[in-house]
Amino acid sequence: MITRAPNSISDQTTLFNINKINRDIMKVQEELSTGKRINRPEDDPAGAFQIVKYKSDINHIEKYISSSNLTIDDLNTSDLALDQLGVVLRRIRDLSLYASNGTMTASDRNDILQEVEELREEFVSVANTTHRGNYIFSGGEIYTKPFQEFNHNNQREMEYMGDRSVLEQKISSMDSVKKNIPGIDIFYKTMDRDTLLSDINLGKGFTIVDPVGPPAVDNEFEYTAKDGNIYNINLNSLYGDGNADVGDMIDMVNSQLPGDSSFNITASGDGFEFVDRSTATASDMIVRDLLPNDIASQLKINFRSESGKITGQPLQPVSSVFGALFRLEDALTNNAPEKIFEGLVTEFDEANLRFTNVRAKIGARVNRTQLTQNQLTDVRINFKNLVGKIEDVDMSEAVLRLQRLQTSQQLTLQVGGSIMKMTLMDFI
Repeated sequence: MITRAPNSISDQTTLFNINKINRDIMKVQEELSTGKRINRPEDDPAGAFQIVKYKSDINHIEKYISSSNLTIDDLNTSDLALDQLGVVLRRIRDLSLYASNGTMTASDRNDILQEVEELREEFVSVANTTHRGNYIFSGGEIYTKPFQEFNHNNQREMEYMGDRSVLEQKISSMDSVKKNIPGIDIFYKTMDRDTLLSDINLGKGFTIVDPVGPPAVDNEFEYTAKDGNIYNINLNSLYGDGNADVGDMIDMVNSQLPGDSSFNITASGDGFEFVDRSTATASDMIVRDLLPNDIASQLKINFRSESGKITGQPLQPVSSVFGALFRLEDALTNNAPEKIFEGLVTEFDEANLRFTNVRAKIGARVNRTQLTQNQLTDVRINFKNLVGKIEDVDMSEAVLRLQRLQTSQQLTLQVGGSIMKMTLMDFI
């Protein structure tokens, strides 16, 4: 059979229709193969734009969900550690009660001492727990071992080497959650008005020199109020008073301040602050020592402020559960049951109460994070459904389209074959 090139308009139209049908068939076949109506932007520019936007939103949501999982994991690790610490401490408390029994012998207490020492080592080990390479109770100093033993005046204590930073993790575009609690807020007791001055800074207290004799200025610091007036605050009468407490010092300072100013413990209980409620603006608030390293420096309130408030730097806590453990070991070693009840059991109870309160905070944060995560999961499902409505092909409808196109293709080929079939007469 001899054919000729399709030069007539009818021939060109037939070829165009055949090519178009073939392209449509290939497109439907691709849709059936991939299950998607839009496989490239030109398939539906507006729909492709919406898909890109929704998928970008889904990616952001999945990052927050992943972040939430890590946050929950961190919080649960802290909760598990505190649960283990509570178990150990309750056993130590029970042993303390047994050891305080007057019928026990020195040998009995020595046996208890062996177990207490083992439990204390376990307690410290758990307090120094790491998770994914980070110390969980070090605050922001995640690579620093938080609790390290030291000796002060032949008394063992555990010093906190971390900081007070609270780390936050974004769990949605609008929300973040605190994922750690610094160890100093868990294992240590902060001061209140009844705290003895000698107990401040883990029992180091602060130095009040003998006011008799030189130098001429003793145990004083200078306070400059916002109105520019200067006041010398004198704490000489605290010298030698072993029963003086924080409340005594606060009252003594306030008695020497103007009515618009006040001195008190910070809300966190880890330091002191001055507040000047005066509307005067003649001067900045200033607290300064009259001698180097005097009272203001020791109390860490040696500052200047324009705001009407001076918040001192944090002091070391009053006591720690570690210190109580060391004192228990000393009492057992010296066979001194009377010292076991000198606040030790109470300190263990207070520490366990702190653990319980912290675990409650952790539980609340986990619940909040999970709630946000559930909401994000619902939003992600909704976005995926929207993508599916735009992108996914209706399989049954696509099959019917393919059948119609194939039928149309066959008819077009038949018609085209009749029109374009040539004989030798066409060349005469």
